[in-house]
Amino acid sequence: MHGNDTPQNTGGPPYQCIVVKPGTTYYYGAVFKASSPDTALTDQALSILYYTDANCKTYLTGGPYTQIATPPVTWTPIASSVLIPAGVGSVQILLDIDEADLDQVYFNPISASF
Repeated sequence: MHGNDTPQNTGGPPYQCIVVKPGTTYYYGAVFKASSPDTALTDQALSILYYTDANCKTYLTGGPYTQIATPPVTWTPIASSVLIPAGVGSVQILLDIDEADLDQVYFNPISASF
């Protein structure tokens, strides 16, 4: 999975369901920046939502949450990894980024890169 998003309030896109294998480590991240120094809002996040099925219909609590304290005004990477627990069949990346640009979103079991 990869992509980009540049709206004024992402609030969740790209909404792509990704089938995962429990017991496997996946790498995820993106590059981002505030749209301008005046719009560098705090308390934004990149998180992974867990689902018990393969088509992201049955939500399961407990996915990782990566806090973005203050988005920078230059392109900056944010990255993490997650070991998928038993009972998880699919995931979605939730991008809660306000007044910011986001690009090179990735989620894969191979490497921490786009």
